[in-house]
Amino acid sequence: MDFVVKFGPLGWLMGNFMMKPMMKRITKDVMKGLAYYVVTGNTVGSKLPSDADLAPALA
Repeated sequence: MDFVVKFGPLGWLMGNFMMKPMMKRITKDVMKGLAYYVVTGNTVGSKLPSDADLAPALA
């Protein structure tokens, strides 16, 4: 996933130090939820499943 931040040097700083880590975390959480749903068929609520619940999806 790519994104471009406007506002020149200030946008570059915001993009690299604030937005990029946030987008990585959000994308990782979405992938965990999708893996859990594919393996179990259960929907994910506001709380992500634990690593123990995700172990069958990663095996």
